[in-house]
Amino acid sequence: RLEKAEPIDGRIINRFRQLAKQHLLWISSVGFHQRPGDGTRLLNSHLIINYQGDIIGRYSKIHYFMFKLVL
Repeated sequence: RLEKAEPIDGRIINRFRQLAKQHLLWISSVGFHQRPGDGTRLLNSHLIINYQGDIIGRYSKIHYFMFKLVL
């Protein structure tokens, strides 16, 4: 949901960056809902944060798909 998404420098990712640096951890986020600067769409992003708190990798899925699960 767009209203719950955050920019890459938002509260949640900044907290992950602080924790990585504080505990010397690498963090691989899963399914971070990112709001890009233009605010018009929602990205499902995956971030890699190193032990120094730097974002060193990012992948954003921008094309969603719809499917029906057939059991």
